[in-house]
Amino acid sequence: MLLCLLQLEKSLRAMHSQYAEIKFIADSKLAQANALMASIEEKSLEVEAKVHAADAKLAEVSRKSLELEKKSREVEARENTIRRERLSFNAEREARESSLVRQREDLRDWEKKLKEGEERLDEVRMLLNQREERANETDTIFKQKHNDFEQAQKSIDEANSTLKSKEEEISQRLDNLAVKEKEADAMRNSL
Repeated sequence: MLLCLLQLEKSLRAMHSQYAEIKFIADSKLAQANALMASIEEKSLEVEAKVHAADAKLAEVSRKSLELEKKSREVEARENTIRRERLSFNAEREARESSLVRQREDLRDWEKKLKEGEERLDEVRMLLNQREERANETDTIFKQKHNDFEQAQKSIDEANSTLKSKEEEISQRLDNLAVKEKEADAMRNSL
């Protein structure tokens, strides 16, 4: 654009110079002046066309510059959006990682408590088994003693029955003996 303006300025200066020469020799070289005027008009039209072309190019450059600025603002806005989204994503990821760490710690604590509970449960089971074994042993001893008691009771009952039979037999013998003594006494008395 600057080159065009310089060319335009240069052309304008040339035009002024040529115009001064034409005016200086106008009386003697009218034909040349007319030809020169025609040439100047032609060049002026060319310069005007160049100026219009330069204006059009300037307008196109301005339009493209505005488009570039608009695209630059859009790119900057997109970059800001991406930056915010990245920050939000990083914050969310850190929060999830922190939550995952807490969950893992809670899981380890739960597993530890579960293991301790299972160990206590095993101890309780062992104690219960021991108590059950002792209870079984006690029950076996009780049953054996009960059987022994029943056997002893049976033996006592049998002994009592035998003793009672013997007592009855002895009592019968004593009664018989008393009867015989009475008979003997009666016989002695009758003699």
